[in-house]
Amino acid sequence: MEELKRLICLISICLIIFSASLVAAQQITVSRGQTFTVHVSVYKPENISFPADGARLFAGLCNPDDYIETYNVSGWGANTIYLQWDNEERRENFSLEVTVKEDAPTGKGASLRVLLVFDNNPIYASSSVVLALEAVEVEGERVSKYMPGTLVGPPSSPTGNYYFIVTTDVVIAAAEPPLPLWALAVMVVLVVLVIVVVAVGWKKHGIETPSPPTGPEWE
Repeated sequence: MEELKRLICLISICLIIFSASLVAAQQITVSRGQTFTVHVSVYKPENISFPADGARLFAGLCNPDDYIETYNVSGWGANTIYLQWDNEERRENFSLEVTVKEDAPTGKGASLRVLLVFDNNPIYASSSVVLALEAVEVEGERVSKYMPGTLVGPPSSPTGNYYFIVTTDVVIAAAEPPLPLWALAVMVVLVVLVIVVVAVGWKKHGIETPSPPTGPEWE
């Protein structure tokens, strides 16, 4: 019974370590001067068209408490894509590159925001248009992070236009970028192997060696 308790305890520790590794892997961390890619999708149902000059799709980094203070090169609209879609149903995936400023504040959180901006036509208030963040790719490592956008319109909209927005947290690293996902996976595997070896050793240590049989025939 005691050995079973020890084994359950070791398995629990292993699961905790693995869960912590997964959380760390999902955290998006970038560095000063680094360019990363934001993967998004846009869906539009039929019988609704985008503005004549195009719906503006772009992404950027900013202060979580003040969106006017941007942390990416050229600020808002630096990577704008204009979507001039007609009345047909349509869905497409897009990749937006964001370059972090060399003087961006490090060691603190930032907001990664993706926006799809229309005009002030109220048709977009109930249009079933969907903007979604699909993943963020940093140094070739793609972190899946599906998040649907939120519709903002008058009077809440600061510009008076309708737009969809997706916001997620990003950490601006003070030094080197974090370990890649494969390195985290190797660390988890090594920890699991060590725990298994220790568990096996404890189990063997707990088994008593049987005494040789006694009797006249062994004398």
